[in-house]
Amino acid sequence: MPQTILITGATAGIGKASAEALAQHTSTLILLGRNADKLQLTASSLAGKHPACRIETVVADLSEPASIEAVIPAIAAITGRVDVLLNNAGAYFTDRTTNSAGYEETFALNHLGYFHLTSRLWPLLQAAGKARVVNVSSGAHTMGKIYWDDLMLNHRFSGMKAYAQSKLANILFTVELAERGKAIGLTSNCLHPGVVASDFANGFRGPIATLLLSLAKRLMITPEKGAETSVFLASDPSVAGMSGQYFVKKRVAKASPAAMDRADAKRLWEVSGELVKTSLSKS
Repeated sequence: MPQTILITGATAGIGKASAEALAQHTSTLILLGRNADKLQLTASSLAGKHPACRIETVVADLSEPASIEAVIPAIAAITGRVDVLLNNAGAYFTDRTTNSAGYEETFALNHLGYFHLTSRLWPLLQAAGKARVVNVSSGAHTMGKIYWDDLMLNHRFSGMKAYAQSKLANILFTVELAERGKAIGLTSNCLHPGVVASDFANGFRGPIATLLLSLAKRLMITPEKGAETSVFLASDPSVAGMSGQYFVKKRVAKASPAAMDRADAKRLWEVSGELVKTSLSKS
């Protein structure tokens, strides 16, 4: 059983549902989110249901590099190891906005947040011996491409274009992380959770978008159902040692050819390291 599991975006949707399920599989559960009040409510609820599990909270905005840097000492003060890192936090933004570093918000949160947090937690992941990193991607990656000359989509921005690029980046990150993690026994896998009825789509705006979202939600799965593959990859013994894979419904699935491009995976890692001023060399 993993001793410590850290979940990002843990106060709503599949992140919260994953926390509910994984509290049964660990002795320490760390919830990371932007809203301190929501974190406390979630932690209190989990503590009441799972008294044997130590529940800790950490406030951080994963779209902001400085916030990630600031939170690493707080995580290290809670635990000397992270057995499972579930990179779940993400969002869809209809309009183009930027973080304090000038990076487009979708790319900053959905990809750079995963990359930066994982890189800075490397000593704690290494201390676990056989850590697992689980990255929530999406089937939308099949519509994406990496705009190497315009990663921040300063030109011809659209919410779906940005989202699909970020979800493709999640898989490329997973592929490269699997290679770099071999030396310390770390495994890295990613998943498509399904189309989930959650707060994720709050970034959609406008009357037409609201109407379409309302209709679509009737066909969406519950957060609990959407969390099943995340929980499976984080805790199931059958996937121990598996790495660099893309899962759908708890099974290995075929990602797009672009998502499995090793040269692009390595290039994205190097570019991401330059953007957030941190990275790891291959051991």
